[in-house]
Amino acid sequence: MLAALAVPCIACDDPEIPVGPPRCEPEHEHEVDRRLKLGFKALVMGESARARELFQAVLSEEPMHPEAQLGMRLLQGKQAIEPAAPGAGSATPAPGKDSGSKPAVSPSAAVAGQPPAGRIQVAGQWLPIAVAVDAERWRFEELRELAPLRKARDGAGAAFSYYRERKPEGVAVAANDSAALLQALDLIVLHDTHTRTARDAIIELEGSGGSTHFIIDWDGAIYQVLDLVWEANHTQLAAVDARSVSIDLVNPVELGNKPGLPDEAEDRGLHRPLSEFVRVQAEEVQQWGYTDAQLASLEALVRGLGKVLPRVPLRVPVAGPVPRAMLDAPDAARGVIGHLHVSRRAQDPGAGFPWEAFDRALRAP
Repeated sequence: MLAALAVPCIACDDPEIPVGPPRCEPEHEHEVDRRLKLGFKALVMGESARARELFQAVLSEEPMHPEAQLGMRLLQGKQAIEPAAPGAGSATPAPGKDSGSKPAVSPSAAVAGQPPAGRIQVAGQWLPIAVAVDAERWRFEELRELAPLRKARDGAGAAFSYYRERKPEGVAVAANDSAALLQALDLIVLHDTHTRTARDAIIELEGSGGSTHFIIDWDGAIYQVLDLVWEANHTQLAAVDARSVSIDLVNPVELGNKPGLPDEAEDRGLHRPLSEFVRVQAEEVQQWGYTDAQLASLEALVRGLGKVLPRVPLRVPVAGPVPRAMLDAPDAARGVIGHLHVSRRAQDPGAGFPWEAFDRALRAP
């Protein structure tokens, strides 16, 4: 979506009277177009303050510019949607006002015995959960709403739908039917993102049409990015997606040439370990593992979801060592599993995920 850099146009200096359509776009138009594109991208990513700054810059020069006015109307519409109180019934997602300027909330205090007040969106209702969750910064509901606008503006291909109605056993769950939803969900599926930050993960999913319900960043910050009532596009297996909650753990996974964490992680004392060589789906691999903050947040989130979702057992559904390969009967699995347990083509959450320790932690009282 980034505009091309403006370059000097020799033809515009031609003293002859031009014939036909202009051969050069004035530099001012390049700057307006650049601001608009960046403004809509910031809007899509939930960075409301940045989007407002860019749209206002255009309107300060062209007060009647239609696209800048549209951007401001979308922002004002977002600001009119106030988050519902925990437990209140509201079918409207809560994309927070100015959420792009808010710092991420780290839920690590929950593991230390002082759980901060949090909430998640379940069938349009805000339910309390004993772990801090940012449910406002990024939302796939907003991405889908803006997809036709991006397509019309940028001339892209088909607009992605990102998520769909849940249809366990072929019967759709209504968007506000929490009772039917809680009966449908009996599985949590863990993924890795192949990115270094949650923001990058959202961008990757946006570009591929995938989606998830939660993302846990490298520092342990938890984001809910989709109401649980919607079926996320995360395994491409209808029987699994219809009854599961998806959690993405930020991890570049492959070693490559870049460090496993952003530079600021070192200042905060966070470390991403390397795995041993592990056989995953019949392939020996060594990959990045997970920070202590991520694993603490994951345990706290899954425990919290276990109290909200009565049909999800807090355990990995295997006896003995957890296999790093597809299960024999993945359609019958209930509890907490990885993407690799339902698909031979998947390896996530990767060689660096400590399955046995995680399973013991979940089963502990």
